[in-house]
Amino acid sequence: MFFKKSKIFKGFTLIELLIYLGVLVIVTIGMIALLNQIGDSYLNAQGKTQLTQALRFSSQTIAQTIRASSKIITATSSSLILQMNDSSKNPTEFGLENNRIYKKEGTGGKEYLTPKNILITKLDFSYLSTFLTESILGSQWAWSGGASSNSINEGVGWIDFNPNSSDVRIPIGQGEFLGMAYIPSLDSYLSLNCISTDSCESANYKVYSDNNGVLHGFAWSDNFGWLSFNSNDVSSSIPYSVSISSTTGDFIGWAWSENIGWVSFNCANPQVNSCSTVNYKVQANRSMGTPINTVYVSITARTSSLLPDFSVSDSYDFAVPVVPVFNIKVTAVYPNSGLGSVSLTISGSNFQNGATSKLSRPGFNDILPTSNCNFVSSSSLQNCQFDVSGKPKGLWDVIVINPDGQMGILPQGFEIQ
Repeated sequence: MFFKKSKIFKGFTLIELLIYLGVLVIVTIGMIALLNQIGDSYLNAQGKTQLTQALRFSSQTIAQTIRASSKIITATSSSLILQMNDSSKNPTEFGLENNRIYKKEGTGGKEYLTPKNILITKLDFSYLSTFLTESILGSQWAWSGGASSNSINEGVGWIDFNPNSSDVRIPIGQGEFLGMAYIPSLDSYLSLNCISTDSCESANYKVYSDNNGVLHGFAWSDNFGWLSFNSNDVSSSIPYSVSISSTTGDFIGWAWSENIGWVSFNCANPQVNSCSTVNYKVQANRSMGTPINTVYVSITARTSSLLPDFSVSDSYDFAVPVVPVFNIKVTAVYPNSGLGSVSLTISGSNFQNGATSKLSRPGFNDILPTSNCNFVSSSSLQNCQFDVSGKPKGLWDVIVINPDGQMGILPQGFEIQ
């Protein structure tokens, strides 16, 4: 009876043991792969977050400093030097050292804006200082007559390059267009530069003129997409272009959109020569040019990981108009948002009796007050009345101008809802 097998102590057979071990190995390998995948995803997400934070912080710091500067001294690849009103911060310099962006104020030391684990592979500054003008009223119309490849959307009719609701700026000589033309039939706009819609980060486009007055680039409409101004910029079997006369400011030629077809900028174009029937053209007012200053910044960065799977890269481009800011400062607006008729209280410093205010936004006409502010003190203006009914929604700069011409600005201080 000592050799009788007991069911209680019955062991695994060799085959069962091998099967169990095989299943255990497969499950273990699967768990390890899953944990590795989770770890890789976490590290990639962490790297992207750090990269985004570094780009956001450095770009915001650069943009705010440019807005507070009084003059651009130097703007070259990897170097920007600004003249500041505050003597302790003058000059202020941005640059690249050991793949890190730094800021240096006055005689102080360098302050690094990006951490060591984020490598800045490109930092480029460029400065546009050119003369821009408007089109002459009455000579501001282009015509979109169709003949597109899209039979559903054939032309949009008239396009206004000097609308009341926007502010189109045309370069005199070499330079970029700014602002948004108006399309009455669609009750919408044609953006001539991504700066006007603050979209350069996602879609970097513009219309610009070369030294000979020949236009290049693209404009954008939310309704029909891209409008090309020169066949040399795209693959086209049909040559076309738009140019501006250096003597008269007259536009001549054609632009093209796949969705709406041809856009004519002058009834005297040889292909139509329709001025006896419909007399139209866009004409730049060459005698009324005004200078505009803008700094363009381009940053490319990546995480410092040596492993390709963990290396994340990203780029950020933006433009900052240079608005001289004097001793006057605007620090707060209440309320900071609204619609219809609004009454604003503006706080700051060095306001003078008789100071005026306005709302400003690139690409659109300024919104002027319906009645002047009440001067309370050098730090407060009250009852600044504005009617923002029908004005473009979004963030607007709040500007206060003293009687002596000094100006203070609170960037994006008021939102039209």
